[in-house]
Amino acid sequence: MSTKLEKKAIKNNINNYEIDSELKIAKSKVCTFKKIYKNSFDEKGKLKPFNEILKNYFDKKTYPGEKLIVLPNNQKIKYANIINAPLEITPHAINSHNKKISKEIIENLPKALENSVMAMDSISRPELNARIIILNKYDSNGNPLIVAIHQKSERVAIKINKISSIYEKENMQDFINTTISKGGNIYTNEKTNAWLSFSGLQLPKEVTKNSLVSNKNSNTNIKPSQIHQQ
Repeated sequence: MSTKLEKKAIKNNINNYEIDSELKIAKSKVCTFKKIYKNSFDEKGKLKPFNEILKNYFDKKTYPGEKLIVLPNNQKIKYANIINAPLEITPHAINSHNKKISKEIIENLPKALENSVMAMDSISRPELNARIIILNKYDSNGNPLIVAIHQKSERVAIKINKISSIYEKENMQDFINTTISKGGNIYTNEKTNAWLSFSGLQLPKEVTKNSLVSNKNSNTNIKPSQIHQQ
């Protein structure tokens, strides 16, 4: 049984986790959260930098199957209408990246997400309210890299966003067109227009303010409400 002193220490640690790590979880869940992701925190309860967490993983200092915390909240990817919760990555997602995606990109994933250029609904996993985040990064063949994030995940009743995969995407224009034609939303930020121009890609153009939006690269008609700007 915990002593009053121990309980006070636990309470103080909980407060520190919330302030220092900006974890968007209930205070009552923080100690449980730390146990699940124990190698993502230092001895003072602060979230470690992701590259340090990842190094411990590659050095086999984490237990098998342990998930790693990439971001403490949604602030760097808020434009994609992602719920405010910690973002984890699974060992499967880390290990499944192929030789076309450098280890350096994985190590710098928080910054790559912060500098992402656009996002879309995942039309293949609508039940998970999943998002596809397009990074301003490319594989060895010049294809854009994308990150798939599932939003409907939980760890002992704690809401979590989960990176399920990181991979390159060929035929990006077709990918955009298909997402729109099947009712998926597009989420843009201040980097989107420059990236589209650089990549030779297009989003649908509005015909009039109140009309359907038509994509010149397909016969697709979409509603203006499908385009979400930051």
